[in-house]
Amino acid sequence: MENLKNKTKMAPGASVKSRPEVKTIQKKASTAIEASRLVRIQQKAFELFEKRGCIHGHADEDWYEAEKMVAPK
Repeated sequence: MENLKNKTKMAPGASVKSRPEVKTIQKKASTAIEASRLVRIQQKAFELFEKRGCIHGHADEDWYEAEKMVAPK
């Protein structure tokens, strides 16, 4: 039990957010959320491509439109 207490001790005045392991977890979560958002944008852009009749040459337009349609960051 003593070992567990030692592992959870923080310096006086330190917040949970300042702990290195918390920052790592937050960064991984943020990266996962962004990756998920990019996948949704990609899927929506492909849907727009299909609605256009699979005509090439509008990838940028489809991507920008998909970004607008997918929830912001």
